[in-house]
Amino acid sequence: YLQILDDRISHLKEAIMKFATGWMLAFAAGMFLSAPQTTQAQEASLGLVPAKAPIVLQVNGLDKARDRMGKLLGNALPDLAPKLIKQIDDKIKELSEGRDLKSIVKDGRVYVVVTDLSSLTENSQLAILLPITGYTEFKNGFLKEDERKSLKKQDDGYDTIKVEGMEDDVCLIERKGYLTLTNSKDAAKAFAKGDDTGLGKALSKETAKTFLDQDASVYVNIKAINKEYGTKIRGFKALLELGLGAGGMGIDKKQAEMVKVLFNSFLQLLDDGEAAVVGFDFRPEGANFKLYAQFSADTDTNIFLKKLKPNSLKEIGALPGGLLMYSATNFDPTLSKTLALLMKETLADDENEEAKKTIEAAMKELSENGRQYELGASSGLSGGLGIAEYKDGAKAAASLLKMFKAMTKTTTFGNMPFKEKPAITEGAETVGDIKLTKVKFSYDFDKAVENVPEATRDATKAAMVKALGDNTTLWIGSSGNRVFSVNGSDANKVKELVESYQKGANPLEKDESFTSTRKQLPADATILIAGDSARFLQELVDMIREFAGGGGIPGLPGGGAIPELKAPKGKAAYFGVAIVLQAEQTSLDFFVPVTAIQQVRKMLAPLIEGDN
Repeated sequence: YLQILDDRISHLKEAIMKFATGWMLAFAAGMFLSAPQTTQAQEASLGLVPAKAPIVLQVNGLDKARDRMGKLLGNALPDLAPKLIKQIDDKIKELSEGRDLKSIVKDGRVYVVVTDLSSLTENSQLAILLPITGYTEFKNGFLKEDERKSLKKQDDGYDTIKVEGMEDDVCLIERKGYLTLTNSKDAAKAFAKGDDTGLGKALSKETAKTFLDQDASVYVNIKAINKEYGTKIRGFKALLELGLGAGGMGIDKKQAEMVKVLFNSFLQLLDDGEAAVVGFDFRPEGANFKLYAQFSADTDTNIFLKKLKPNSLKEIGALPGGLLMYSATNFDPTLSKTLALLMKETLADDENEEAKKTIEAAMKELSENGRQYELGASSGLSGGLGIAEYKDGAKAAASLLKMFKAMTKTTTFGNMPFKEKPAITEGAETVGDIKLTKVKFSYDFDKAVENVPEATRDATKAAMVKALGDNTTLWIGSSGNRVFSVNGSDANKVKELVESYQKGANPLEKDESFTSTRKQLPADATILIAGDSARFLQELVDMIREFAGGGGIPGLPGGGAIPELKAPKGKAAYFGVAIVLQAEQTSLDFFVPVTAIQQVRKMLAPLIEGDN
């Protein structure tokens, strides 16, 4: 199914490129170079897009988007930006040669519409909506002589022209300050007829705002996608379950159940979804990528979403500064059927039935305690300080300890099998009013990779050992309603981390990079994540290199060997992620500041010839 989807996406890209070459590409060039004209009522223009359009791309003024991207590049890469912008402008001038561009509105919003999903496999039907000062001015100025001579009026209210390099006629429809061009005569008839109840009224207020607020974005009608491809996707589900049942995918029964849970969850989202938006926003402070989804009110997904109340998650600012990764959430995963099932499959299990019952009882106690929020801070991609607030912190810590005490050498914890029963030392250390219990795990890595294909088994094992260590030590304790958990074998460093939080020494909220990134994200969120961009990349590449086991990637210097990156010294530059879950809608924002782009470029420059 993924191969079919990839083929269709490739076909769509090819169709857009064909439709955009020659005359259409020259028009796009004109959008960059034309003089300022009358401001368009941008939200009103959405009404010109058909309400049932399955896929729509919008650019909030090609010239406007170019200028904003230019400012971002100028701030992030000041030495490279002028060269890049000049290359773009030179190409535009070359493409627009021989056309008068005065009739094209400089700041107008542009739309590209896929008018028929079934045409994606061949002869894709597209429409482009272009803002113009007037149809007569456009015909007399922009069109070439041969194009003007070929113009014919059709009885259905649109014109056609012959364009060099295109087999089909191009249909032109002028309406409310926009010129629509399409290669589909059926679409041309619909656009000429007009429908003031277009996409602007079909979308919810928040979906329309999200779509239009981006410099460039794509809207997807989920119901249309489901109608066109839903049956085929569900057919793939039967094949997936057949493959999982046959055990031919190199995974065990528990992992197979996880795959089924995730795929069923995807199908649920597809059934319950109405619309999705993917967007990019170029800001002077950095770049923002956005994902958004709208769900129907009377669906299982929305029943779950209505339980959630995003807030500022300001508690993240109290975590100790100077670490690699931070997170905060007020989302209780037990409220989600999917995540509850995944927790059951991945958190802890035991072959011993009595131990399994005790573990499940302890997990049930913990979920019923009502987690209010959870914080995380770490100096690496795994482990670190965790703080969770419950209705009763002491009882929550006791439930965790009960679960660990019940584990045997046949337990799997976080999908990792044990070599032996966890070693527990209660009250091993004291930090203020917190008595920390030490829990030491010993993993069986050979058993963990026994279902991994032999060719990658050793590399996978080496990566696991590097990430987890032969032994993992967890420290747990409580203070008031909060439960503290810290990963680390060094008791002094563990105590130092907890003390730093308790005393409020060097809190994250005092870090200017974090606070500036936080301002670029939604004020209220369900999940917040922040990370030191350069150090995160370094850790990620180290993990990939370890997994590769000394292998390489074609195209990289040094015979394809994965290089060892060094994060630049100095202040951290934090990227930020905000996930908002609320009634009828979800969104994800991923913001990267210009300072992070600069640091990452400095890390990668030695690997890229000419720093191109």
